[in-house]
Order: sequence, then C-alpha cells, then structure tokens
Amino acid sequence: MSKHDWRTTLGSIVRDFRRTWPQLLAADLLCRVAIYLLLSPLVALVARFFISRSGDAVLTDEEILFFFLRPAGLTALIVVGALTLAIAFAESAIIMTIGFAAAEDRKFAVLDSFRYVYRRFVRLVRLGARLLVRILLLTVPFLAAVALVYYLLLTGSDINFYLTFRPPRFWVALILAGTLGLVWLTLLARALLGWAFALPIVLFEAVGPRVAIRTSLEDTRGRRRELTAWLVAWILLGVGLSAMATAAIGGLGRAVIPTTGGTLPVVAFLVGTVLILSALANLAISFLSTAFLGLIVVGLYRRSTGRGSMGRALDGQKRLAGPAVIRLPRRAWRWIGFAAVAAAAIYATVLSLNVPVGDSIEITAHRGSSGLAPENTMAAVEQAIVDGADWVEIDVQETADGIVVVHHDSDFRKIAGSRLRIWEATYEELRSLDIGSWFAPEFSGERLPTLEDVLLASKDRIRVNIELKHYGRARRLEEAVIEVVEKTGMESQIAIMSLKRESIQRARALRPEWTVGFLSAAAIGNLTRIDADFLAVNSGLATRSLIRAAHRRGQEVHVWTINDPAAMSALIGRGVDNLITDF
Repeated sequence: MSKHDWRTTLGSIVRDFRRTWPQLLAADLLCRVAIYLLLSPLVALVARFFISRSGDAVLTDEEILFFFLRPAGLTALIVVGALTLAIAFAESAIIMTIGFAAAEDRKFAVLDSFRYVYRRFVRLVRLGARLLVRILLLTVPFLAAVALVYYLLLTGSDINFYLTFRPPRFWVALILAGTLGLVWLTLLARALLGWAFALPIVLFEAVGPRVAIRTSLEDTRGRRRELTAWLVAWILLGVGLSAMATAAIGGLGRAVIPTTGGTLPVVAFLVGTVLILSALANLAISFLSTAFLGLIVVGLYRRSTGRGSMGRALDGQKRLAGPAVIRLPRRAWRWIGFAAVAAAAIYATVLSLNVPVGDSIEITAHRGSSGLAPENTMAAVEQAIVDGADWVEIDVQETADGIVVVHHDSDFRKIAGSRLRIWEATYEELRSLDIGSWFAPEFSGERLPTLEDVLLASKDRIRVNIELKHYGRARRLEEAVIEVVEKTGMESQIAIMSLKRESIQRARALRPEWTVGFLSAAAIGNLTRIDADFLAVNSGLATRSLIRAAHRRGQEVHVWTINDPAAMSALIGRGVDNLITDF
C-alpha cells in the first residue's frame, strides 16, 4: 500500500467520523444498554439451560473441563460462543452500517442501523458459529500438544515442585509450550486477518456466512501486511489514549486528594469525582476504539473490493453535511455541570457509607503463616497465632495406614526432596522427612504434623480451617477428620472445606451442624447454589454481585491468596468476610 493510498484511506475514515460521530456515539451507547439489559442476560440464560441439562446449577474447576469434553458441553460451547460472537458482531455491524452510509455520502438514522442489523442477526449467529468452529479446529491440536508436553515432562512430581524450584525440565516444558503458543497465535492471527471482510460481506452483499468467509479469504489474499499495519495502528491508538487518560486522571487524583485536610466527606467527594472522570474517560476511549475499528474495516473493504450495497436502506436519504457539531445553549451546559456535581456527590455519599470503620473482616493464615515459616508445619501454625490471625488454614490427607496428616502436595518433592506419595507410605516412614530446611535452615527440625497435633496446639488459641485434599486415593478422609476433631473437642473451632463438591456434601451429611465451605478457582453458573456455609474463591471470582448474592443466601465469601495491600483494600470495600493470606 503506497503512502498516498494510506493517507487517502485515513483521510476518508477521519472525514466520515467527523460527519457521523453523534450517530456513532448514540449507536454505541444504545448498544451497550441493549447488551447489558437484554443480550447478556439472554446468553446467560442459554448457558444456564445447558448447564442445567448436566444435572446441576453450577460447574466449577475440573467439572468445567469434563463438561466441555462431552458432546452436550461442546454443543453448549458452540451455541453460547456463537451468540456471544453474534452480539459482538452486531455492535460492530451497527457502526459499519453508519460508516458505509457515510462513505456513500448519505444520512442514515441510528434506529435505521439497528433495524438493518436486526434483520441480519440470524446470519450473524451463523457466522459466529462457523468462525468459532474453525477456531476450535485450529486450537484443539495445539492444546493436545501442550497437554502431551505436560504429561511427558511435568507429571513425575507434584506441579507445585516444578512451579517453586523450576528445574531444567520445567524450562524445557515452558519453552516447548511457549513455542506451540506462538505458532498457534501466528496461525490464529493469520486466520483472523483472512476473515476481516466476512462481516461487511454478510451485511452488504446479501450472502450467507459460508460464502462470506470464502470470499473474505479471497479478498484479503495478498493484503495481510496492509491489514496488519492498520490493526497495529488501531491498537497503538487505543493504548496511547488509555495511557494518556490514566496518567492525567491519576495525576489529578494524586495532586488534589492529599490536600483535602483528611475529612471523610471531602475525601469521598473527590474520590467519587476522580472515579467518575475515570469512568467517562474509559467510556470515551472504548467508543473511539469501537468506532474507528468499524470505520477502518468498512473503508478497507470498500477500497479493496469495490463491492457492497445497502440497497433500499439508502433510498430517499438526504446527503450528509459537513463536520457534525452539537450546539447547546448556555443553560443546557449549566444543567450538565449541575448533574455532574450531583453525580459526584451521590457517588461520594455511597463511598463514605461503604468505607469500613470497624474490624469486621477476619484473616486466615494460608497453610499457617507460610510467608514467614514453612507451609503446613507446626512452626507456621504457631507463627499464625503470634501474628494474631483469626483462622489458620491447613491441608489434610491420609497416609497408607489411615493417619490424617497435614500436607498440601501429592508428594514431598517440593518440601523434602522425596517422591514419596502420602498414600504409599505409613506415618512413621513419613515422620523421618525434614520438611523445613527447604524454607530456611532454622526450620530443619520440622517434621510432618498430624491433624491431631495441629488441633491440640490451636485449641482455644486460633480457629482451624481444614481443607480436605483428594488426589483420588482418599478412602474415608471425611470420617477420619471428624473422628480427630471430636477426639480433640474442637467441633466449635473448626471449619471444613474442599475443592470436591462430593467431599463437602459427605461432610455435611455426616455432621450437618458443622461449618463447611466450598473452594473454587473457576465457576460457570450460580456458585451460591452450592450447599455451603462459605465460598472460598480466588479474587477473580470475588465480584460485588457474587458477594451480594452469597450474603443474601446467608453465605460468607472468603478470598485466597491475597498478599497485596491494595488488593486487600479493594476486596474489603466489596464486602468480603475473610481474607486468606500468606502474611
């Protein structure tokens, strides 16, 4: 592409934006409202329908993988994915119709663009399904290859050993997986560039998705470098605008907020103002990115193919005037300013009402105070007590002779250099292992503790959260743990949790009055429907909506593993009940 062609195309894109930006902005805002109020709930409803067919209201962690490996799960993935892509296509398509009309020098009303795309929504769903299937066919072989690398190189010991010490085998696996990932990304990017014109072809050439994809591949052949250059320029535009907005608003906040004199209402008002400005800036950047991407694709499509028509949709429409200008009377600007100040005041009030003023959150020491002592040892438990934690969290498993011991991994490679697995050895054999020196020489005397050891040391000093670890070898772990708890008289000072839903169901059935929790790193569906007294989730799942829903059902939300003060502050602000931390 010559410099003249580049400048001509860019000039036409900028000209069309200047003439239609009010329409583009209105369309973008209406799309966001429609997606939030109608389309996203529709996708969630469809997803829940498929999940309910599996016999449950929620899927978590490894259940998600097994679900998508089944025919019903694969069907759900394609249907939900196609709907999600169709919604994204619809938002871009509405921008493209306005851009196409502008390129024809015709006016095209915002609602007309919605109607135009609505009539073609089924085609967009079919286009999304076809593209998703192609992406899956491209991705599956690479996932299988990565899984093979993992199986051959990283299954000799527990994965935590490789993540902690990173031996040569780990780096070989990482390099192989990274190389496979780069090849996959290259092929995917090449495929996406080849499909760049599929959406405008569906919109403006009255053909089906299959023909549109084939035609797009033909139209983009020999133009991949040009398309890549435009894509990179668009990405740099978005990144640059975002960086400038972040720097400006962050600088404003740092300059203004520390000079307020420290009164809570004033600080809350200024924080509310800064957050509103940040939200408006993000909205503006998102709009510009969406608008320019749609205009770029339409402009390149028209210049590259010379095809496309909106037919009767443009019949009788007036010609576009010059650059769009929104003129408001002075009174309107005053009302806008008043509304902005009122919004900041309301937001500030909400902030001040939600600022924690008391110690309402509890702290759990993760595997003991594992940031200061070797994990799951008596030293870590004692350190948690010294640190003043409310709870100490430990992991328990059964030895070959049925003793419940405190240990996280499936073997002892990470903490003792031994490949012994708990279910392959007796407690006496495991007691000889030094499980402290790996952390620091002063802990060389640490030996594998039993659950009874920890409970006796913790009684009336700290409460204990017992995580049941299952590696497919536990025979009667729930019963054994209950026996130890009752033997030590700690029934009122413990909680039991597990990643395995069957495990907490069994514990609940055996001791209905005890506190049980469900541990989850990923979830699809309504996590609060699980019968548990608390949900222990990672920070990504700990959204305000989940926390509110859990509290409505009388459940607490515990979040792991949080070691960053800023993240702690944010989670406290959301209303979590318990922070699980190494420190």
